[in-house]
Amino acid sequence: MDKARVKNFIICILFLVNAFLLVIVLESYGEERRAYLYRREALEKVLEDNGISLNSEIKLPEKIPPQISLKRDMKNELDEISALIGECK
Repeated sequence: MDKARVKNFIICILFLVNAFLLVIVLESYGEERRAYLYRREALEKVLEDNGISLNSEIKLPEKIPPQISLKRDMKNELDEISALIGECK
């Protein structure tokens, strides 16, 4: 094979690889979008089941932290309540 043919063959292979990578990127974007919509619908359903409605103008965050942990500090709460209303047991 001459140099021009080899060059054209390599260019065709690179084009096919780029097309394949583009398909992967587009599928990944679509999957992220579907996951976002699923999370939003699930959140709205949980809130609705608990009697909470969302304002349609509120934008939910695109990224949700992987874990949200809320811990209560009972001693701190007792101290704050005691300061507001007096001695609590």
